[in-house]
Amino acid sequence: MDKNAIGYIVEIPNEYTVIINVGEFSVSVGDKIYIYESGKIIEDPITNQKLGQYDFIKETVEVTEVYQEFSVCKKVVRKKGNKISIAMTPLLQENIYVTYDELKVNPDENKHWAISNSLISIGDPVKNKIS
Repeated sequence: MDKNAIGYIVEIPNEYTVIINVGEFSVSVGDKIYIYESGKIIEDPITNQKLGQYDFIKETVEVTEVYQEFSVCKKVVRKKGNKISIAMTPLLQENIYVTYDELKVNPDENKHWAISNSLISIGDPVKNKIS
């Protein structure tokens, strides 16, 4: 198991739910869990010091149920307003979204990293902090 992992995906009951092999002694309801693919070790090009590992985050989920040896996680989306107002005024809702603009990077130094498999699968590692 990856040294950053606290566990991994053990079941996928449906398209809304994953089960991880991490129980009540390690997580609580409401904790964020990151499903990821292990990435590259980052080294300082000047000192050659290993700075850590860059992982590709597949998805961020939240613990919704905790059992002794496993936990149920779902992707939780929180919206302002009540269901009736959201249903009645979908065009009036002001949605905030984030985009990222391209940087002017040296093309000779661009490594073109990419996640190899963005689908969540049984066996994918999980962690509870970005590190």
